[in-house]
Amino acid sequence: MRPFLDGSRSSSHPNIFGGEDTTTPKGTIESKPNIFGGTDYRLPNGERIESHPNIFGGQDFRQPGGLVVECRPNLFGGEDCR
Repeated sequence: MRPFLDGSRSSSHPNIFGGEDTTTPKGTIESKPNIFGGTDYRLPNGERIESHPNIFGGQDFRQPGGLVVECRPNLFGGEDCR
């Protein structure tokens, strides 16, 4: 169980595609590996997001509309995304 800021919780379990289904109060987020070494996500509202590894050791997240979010590791062990 993962807590959210509003006190609600989520749970996840493996799916038949080799990914993970995460159940949240707003619906289920489905994921599966893609051929680029990343993950494809389907959100509860029907949107799709793809992730791909980038040259910085992080991930690039892309939506069909072209929005790209680039993440890279930071000095504190987390990630910086922009």
